[in-house]
Amino acid sequence: MVDRESLWQLLQQHLQQLKTEIEAEDYIAAQQIAAQIHQGLSDFFTHAEEIDKTEWQPRLTDFNQQYSGLLQQLHQRSSAIYADSRALELGREAVQRYRQTEQQS
Repeated sequence: MVDRESLWQLLQQHLQQLKTEIEAEDYIAAQQIAAQIHQGLSDFFTHAEEIDKTEWQPRLTDFNQQYSGLLQQLHQRSSAIYADSRALELGREAVQRYRQTEQQS
């Protein structure tokens, strides 16, 4: 039997790491940590004995709210970076086309 409290502590550490990576704008590392959290939650529910709802429900609810909020931040920031990089790419293409038309004139 896997010790539920140890799994919980590991999940808490990963949650803090996720927050730190998002604040540091290291979104690749943040995505990797999110995957570890996902696996950790799976292990928590798979390997631990039946959950005492009075003990764990408040803790899980709080964790879920924090985790969901961090995932939303990660998604928003990653989407913004993609949009910025796409805009730069389109701008470069426009400049290149402009230069080609200038050379042809």
